[in-house]
Amino acid sequence: MALEKTIQSDSGVSSDYWKITSVKIDYSYSSNVRIDILLDGYLNNQTRNDNYSPTTRKSYTLVNPIEFTVLCGTDGKNNISDNPLKVSYDYLKTLDEFQGAIDV
Repeated sequence: MALEKTIQSDSGVSSDYWKITSVKIDYSYSSNVRIDILLDGYLNNQTRNDNYSPTTRKSYTLVNPIEFTVLCGTDGKNNISDNPLKVSYDYLKTLDEFQGAIDV
């Protein structure tokens, strides 16, 4: 599971293949729900399969995220998915930066 979309970094390097490396969900009783998503960008799928290092890394932090809880069904209104990776990819595709990304 990954996303395919060409995104150019600030340094001018383009990454076509995006793989989530970490999803951390913190359900702390003393604060709001916090979700951290770590995403690595690679030149393409082949460079990732050949174990090259990512060309770029992106991180997203969501605090008490309504969009995320709706996607995973924890808002009590649906039963879409409890897979945090799938939900994270679905969430990323709602962001302007990943509009039009395809699942690979």
